[in-house]
Amino acid sequence: MSHRQWSGKEKFQIVMSGLKSWMVYYNEDYPHSALGYMTPYEYERWFNASVHAA
Repeated sequence: MSHRQWSGKEKFQIVMSGLKSWMVYYNEDYPHSALGYMTPYEYERWFNASVHAA
C-alpha cells in the first residue's frame, strides 16, 4: 500500500480551507456570551443599525 505525499503547497491549501471554514462558523454561526449571545456578524449589524439610528 502506497501513501500519497502531500506537497507543501497542498498542505497549506488544506489547512487554509479548514481555517476559513472555522472562521465562517466562529463569526457567523457561533453565539458569543460577551456579545449578548449574538454572533459577531449579528452584533456588527445590530451595532451599525444602532449607531446610524442615533
